[in-house]
Parts: sequence; structure tokens; C-alpha cells
Amino acid sequence: MYLRINNKSIYMHNIGHNIRKVRELKNLTQEYVAKKLGVSRSFYIKVENNETQIKFEQLQSLSKVMDVALNDIIDFNDKQIFNTTHHNHNVKNVGNVVNDYQHEEMKAMYEKLLAEKDARIQEKDETIKMMKSLLDKFKK
Repeated sequence: MYLRINNKSIYMHNIGHNIRKVRELKNLTQEYVAKKLGVSRSFYIKVENNETQIKFEQLQSLSKVMDVALNDIIDFNDKQIFNTTHHNHNVKNVGNVVNDYQHEEMKAMYEKLLAEKDARIQEKDETIKMMKSLLDKFKK
């Protein structure tokens, strides 16, 4: 897939995939995005499937419709987004891609995981304490 900027073509590998993933993360339908862009749904589907080129101006409009920075679409890497979401709380672009509902859902999941982690740590601490007590008995 090539992106045309000022009559120059720039190779954009998987831009359609990136567009689809960002749209899905934003919980937007193809129909909604196509309507907001002023294009047919069939054209928009071809864009997501890398079957047709998208003009730079359309990509700029798309970033506004999806409420993300243009670079977030171009540089989108779903593996990086999900890995950094789990490992780095200072990620700049994740907030632009993940909507509030998903953020709250993810936050609730993390809170459950942290509570489970704390319970396991407490359980292991108790096991260690018990084992130390047994060792002390054998030492006597």
C-alpha cells in the first residue's frame, strides 16, 4: 500500500491493518467511519484490507474521526500497544488508542490481578513462616 503525499507515493506496509485495529480499539463501526469520511463503506473496507490507496488528506481526516494522532495510525503496532500497556504506565499513545470504557475495564482487571498477587504473596509468606517454625523445631 502506498500513501500519496504531495503527489509522492510513500510505501505504507499494513496501513489498512493499522486503521482497522485502531478503529476496533475505538469501538467504531466501518459504516460510521466511512460516513464521517464521506466515502462509501465498500471503499473504506478496501482501505482496511489494503486493496486501495488512501490519500493523505483522507488519512488526516481519519485520524480526526478516530480522535488519534496521525502517527498513532501510521506507527501503530498492536503487539507493542498491548505489551506496553501491561509493562509501562507512561506510554503516551495508549491513551489515544484505548477508549475510556476499555481503560476502566483494563483497570478493573489489573486491580483483580494485583489483589490475587497480594493474596498469593501473603499465602507464601505464611508458608515460609510455617517452614521456618518447623526448621527451628528440628534444630533443637
